[in-house]
Amino acid sequence: MNILTACATYTGHVETFNGLKALRCVIPDQDKNGNSKPDIPIFIVPNPAAKRSCEEGVFEVGTNLLIEGRVYKRHMNKKQEEEKIYDDRLYVIPTCALQAANKELKKNRVDLAGACGFIESQNNSNVINFGLVCPGSEQKFLNVAAPNNLNVAFKIAAWNDDCRRLKVLLFKGRQIAIGGKINFNTYTNKDGVRRCEYRITIKSNQASSFGDNFKVFAEEDLKKGDELDIKKNYQKKCKEAFRKDGPKNTNVLTGAPSEVFETPLQQA
Repeated sequence: MNILTACATYTGHVETFNGLKALRCVIPDQDKNGNSKPDIPIFIVPNPAAKRSCEEGVFEVGTNLLIEGRVYKRHMNKKQEEEKIYDDRLYVIPTCALQAANKELKKNRVDLAGACGFIESQNNSNVINFGLVCPGSEQKFLNVAAPNNLNVAFKIAAWNDDCRRLKVLLFKGRQIAIGGKINFNTYTNKDGVRRCEYRITIKSNQASSFGDNFKVFAEEDLKKGDELDIKKNYQKKCKEAFRKDGPKNTNVLTGAPSEVFETPLQQA
């Protein structure tokens, strides 16, 4: 799952990396104090689901558009990577027709589900940054194609209580679903090239793990030479996770007494 629902200002049609014309829109952004931040550019790719709403002239420049669609990054091929050719745009493939919305309407929401690909080393104890790999559908013009390139990777950040919870539960390969918002940043790389970065910040308490991970848990002890039954090992690890950073029968976030579950399924 990789769905964006947003209100964005239409700035005009532009030519994308491979010559295809797309709608360039910007999502207005603010910090937690209400101060304006740089707008977040997104690029809407015409497709049958959008019908005629992506054609030039349908909307005036400056129109606030309500957009729903799947989000993608372009996969660069080996030659492009060797030549250091970049395309940092965030593309949106509409799932329905674009609609004009009231200028006062604000929306910036992304829903993702996939597996954790990596966890970055952390300098700030209040944030965790990791990669989330989501299954996508074939988009050949973005080099998202079968059999090996259907996955789409996103950079994710979680703060404060969500950070502390994910530090206990998250590991490489862990399946997780999140709700968040797009954040946008620009930087200059070591070659002096101006690059863009999109990162999804998880909204408060909108992250949930799913799927079976018996083997992942078991491998940690099997590498140490422990011959443990996979299911028993999984339950053992779950108990340790719920008790970490707090005494027995204590909530790891609040410190208050809480029930210890044998498995996440019992907690659910």
